[in-house]
Amino acid sequence: MKTNPYRQLPPWTVQSSSYVLRDHWISVRADACKTDERMLIDPFYVLEYPDWVQIVAIDHTDRLILLEQYRHGWGTTSLELPTGGIESCDNNSISAARRELEEETGFTSDYWQHIATLTPNPANQTNRCHVILARGVTKDGICKDDPTERVHIFFPGRRSENIGVRWENHSSDARCCPGLGFDPYWALEFRANLNVMWT
Repeated sequence: MKTNPYRQLPPWTVQSSSYVLRDHWISVRADACKTDERMLIDPFYVLEYPDWVQIVAIDHTDRLILLEQYRHGWGTTSLELPTGGIESCDNNSISAARRELEEETGFTSDYWQHIATLTPNPANQTNRCHVILARGVTKDGICKDDPTERVHIFFPGRRSENIGVRWENHSSDARCCPGLGFDPYWALEFRANLNVMWT
């Protein structure tokens, strides 16, 4: 019989809980927690976000869709995979990915695959990130005209000479790392360019 090398540590006990902020985009919860060793942590802030999807979209020639988008948190342009929140109109994560990719880029696909479900920050966030693969994407959809989400589509191919320059001149969204890691070529390309940026 196989044994599990990982063991569950005792969870904290929530003594009380209240919301500091409740919004469509985020809720901030303040918990009064007691650890297994009876240490009181009050408040411990928990961020409740909706689940989101991250799309690894590749066309028939292995070009990958990346987006250049202004991100106000950092106050700069970020280079990232298409990503968006799952909404009430979505039946599942693939439905959300299909909608988000078309709204942001105008690209669609007939091949969709759920690759993984990850936790962006389990320390204090409740949401999950679903990595979705879309192969054979084509630009035959309709972009949503959203003035709060203006993007430039960057569509590098394998061995692209421009991708290194783009990684170097933009902030890189850490949420992209897991998604890019599921494609062996783009995982190596991403890691190589991070090495250039950080040396």
